[in-house]
Amino acid sequence: MKQSLELDRRRGNDRRRCESLAALGSVYLAKGDARVAITYYVEASSIMSGNEYQTQGVILGNLASCYKLIGDRERARTVYLDRIQLARRCMDFRGLALSLANLALFLSDETPTEGLRTCREALEIGVTEPRIRGNILNIYGVVLRRTGDLAGAAAAFKNALSVAESTGDSVLRVGTLGHFGFLMAQRGDAVRAIELFEEQRSLAHSCGLKLQEAWALDQLSVHYFSAGERVRAMQCVESALMIREELQDRKTAADLKLRLNSWRAQTDTPKNLP
Repeated sequence: MKQSLELDRRRGNDRRRCESLAALGSVYLAKGDARVAITYYVEASSIMSGNEYQTQGVILGNLASCYKLIGDRERARTVYLDRIQLARRCMDFRGLALSLANLALFLSDETPTEGLRTCREALEIGVTEPRIRGNILNIYGVVLRRTGDLAGAAAAFKNALSVAESTGDSVLRVGTLGHFGFLMAQRGDAVRAIELFEEQRSLAHSCGLKLQEAWALDQLSVHYFSAGERVRAMQCVESALMIREELQDRKTAADLKLRLNSWRAQTDTPKNLP
């Protein structure tokens, strides 16, 4: 992919170069290396032509996620707002609704009420396309959970799962199952949380969604360990670790190794990882 990028640079093919840069950014984002991903997304955005607003919108959305991951909330917020302005300018109502929802999710980290107001603005746009609405409902559930409205969050997740089932959208289903499981854990229903995380893990595995599978395994390990099922918990960590190493997500892999070694020490299990 990098060789293709260098070839496009020499040829002056901006469109192909932009596509290669965005693809490389996505690769590094999946690995958890947001700082490297940012360099590719910023360069891609700088050479984007004005009439390719949909591609530019995707790049801006991913760039905002990268800034959020590294803790640069000021830049993340600026990019989210840039994405919203782009959608308004191009009268892209689907993109506008999703951009507002993503901004709402970002805002709800620190100011849940502001996030809730923004998410309701996204819903009020009235996008009827099921998959778009399903994704917004999923985000709405997360925002409601952060405000403390656990019943409302559960209803939103159930609606999002209904949309996923009716449209066959496995990606939406995987994401919503994870959020729903987290909600059930917050409500103290560990058994139901484990059921949802197991379903998420299984579906993510069958769909090849490695990042989501690793996340589900991570959650399962914590809940199994708390339930006293330590062998199963360590098996989940080992599986999550293999995926993180495959994705070259070194930071998360290092954290998982520390957890696994700690649990092994508590259960007198040998073979600590270096």
